[in-house]
Amino acid sequence: MVQKCLLVLTACILGVFGISSNENPLGFKIATFEECQAEGNVPELAMKELFYFKSAEGIKHHKCVMKCINEKYGIYQNNGTFNFENAVEAIKELFHDPVVQNTLINAGKECVKTVKENSDACDYAYDLVDCFIKETNKEGVAPHGEMPL
Repeated sequence: MVQKCLLVLTACILGVFGISSNENPLGFKIATFEECQAEGNVPELAMKELFYFKSAEGIKHHKCVMKCINEKYGIYQNNGTFNFENAVEAIKELFHDPVVQNTLINAGKECVKTVKENSDACDYAYDLVDCFIKETNKEGVAPHGEMPL
């Protein structure tokens, strides 16, 4: 059960951080965010706050945008399973500092413990990413202003 929760959380957070499925991970991340924003009719400011890892509050009424992002990265799959190998790959590609990697993992573990599992995939994805953003910001791990959108 804990492993499943950790996989759900990993899918949520890596949707925010991104996973490179081509040679331009930033370009892929921007394209993915723009595509999911359009599909969900999500306000631009809400997506920018999510993209820059400042807040998930703006997507509160557009929770399925996280599910969309995770699906595009191949972390959340159509059959409801999660690809843990893709999650690990994304962490390694995007965060080379082992301290940052450990901080992300610890924040994820904390959210898995505190966020109640929900049968609605969109609600659960939102709750986990909201928790994760808050936890990582407490620890000072957030790519504020590092990437254009």
